Amino acid sequence: MATDRAALRYVWATAGILAAGVAWYMAHVTVGVGTEAMAYVVLPAGLAVTTASVFRLLRRMPLEPVARLFWQRLLIGFALLTAGFGWLAGAFLVHYPPAGARPMPVGVAAVAAAGLGMAIWAVAGVPTG
Repeated sequence: MATDRAALRYVWATAGILAAGVAWYMAHVTVGVGTEAMAYVVLPAGLAVTTASVFRLLRRMPLEPVARLFWQRLLIGFALLTAGFGWLAGAFLVHYPPAGARPMPVGVAAVAAAGLGMAIWAVAGVPTG
C-alpha cells in the first residue's frame, strides 16, 4: 500500500501541536512561563487539524454512500467542536487573570454539545447488520 505523503502533513501537524503543548506545560510548571490560559489553545488547534484532515479525506477519497455520510457527520462535529473550544480558548485568553475560576460560557457549551451530538449521531448511524 502506497503512503499518501501529502496526508502525512496532518500527522506531523498534530505531533507538532502535541510537542508544543508539552513543551509549554513543562516550561510553565518548572519556571512559570506563560499563563494557564495557554493550555486552552492546544485542544482547538488539534481539532482544527482533525477537521482539515477529514475535509481532505472527503474531497480526495472515493467512499461508499454510508461511509461518506459517516465522515460528513464527523466533519460537522469536528468543526463545531473546533469552533466551541476555540471560542473557549479565546475567552480564557482575553479574560486571563482568573482563568481557573471562569465558568464555561453557555454559548461555548451549546456549540461543543452540538459537535459531540453530531459525532454521536455519526457513530449511531453506522449500519451494524
